[in-house]
Amino acid sequence: MDSAPQGAFLEIISLLSTVPNRFILLRYFTNLMKQPAYEIAIEFYSRIIMPYKEAEKDSLPIKDPSGERLVWTGDILVLSSDEILPRDVARQQLGLGKKKKSELTAYVGLGGGGNAENSEVRDSVLDILSEFSDIKIACAAQPLSSDIEIIYRRDNCVPVKHFPMVEYYSAFDFCISAAGFNSAEAVHAGLPTIWVPLGFLATDQEFNADRFANADLGVKVAPLDTEALKKAIEAMRDAKYRQAMQTRMQDWAGLNGAELAAKSILDLASS
Repeated sequence: MDSAPQGAFLEIISLLSTVPNRFILLRYFTNLMKQPAYEIAIEFYSRIIMPYKEAEKDSLPIKDPSGERLVWTGDILVLSSDEILPRDVARQQLGLGKKKKSELTAYVGLGGGGNAENSEVRDSVLDILSEFSDIKIACAAQPLSSDIEIIYRRDNCVPVKHFPMVEYYSAFDFCISAAGFNSAEAVHAGLPTIWVPLGFLATDQEFNADRFANADLGVKVAPLDTEALKKAIEAMRDAKYRQAMQTRMQDWAGLNGAELAAKSILDLASS
């Protein structure tokens, strides 16, 4: 299970006492954690995969006094940082061309789209970036967006399609990103980031954005906060500022937690 130990509609509570090996990959969904059904259901799990650093445990209110059920894996990534393509290769494959000396390339990755709020935030971000003549824009061609043609009509914007996008993160100088579960990829890739948390309050985007911003691993900007975003972009134009953030990201990032999580689950299944 992922984040909802009781199921999205309480549909699995009746199974929790009969399935012998139960694990959950926990994401910090604040509103869900406050629900009585959540607190009851989480007690049935014999293994809780924590995709965070153990040093962060005080910010994650999980009730397990013994700590025996918790497995702290660190961030779980689709690809590890050593699998990211070289910069020239990544830029060529994305159609960005050879980087000009004074030009910066910003990547805009605001999730899959699919709702009016997302489109409004995306278009606002692209409008603001367009005010900076020295910044080339690459924007994820959101697969769930109903108005994706807007990205393609922008003369100063290169739509990009690829999964996993982290493979091409070396092509960019900084990014403006939503703060979902995969957001840690930017930190592990050493890509200076402006975090724009999206989604309903029940999601973990606010927590993730605060997690990284509070560690000085990027800047958190509220959706549609024009002045704050302009200020953050101005900061990203400073090479020394970006380099310092990149160094902090590299110092903070550990190993890919995917292997440790998989091993823990296999151990549980075979017990």
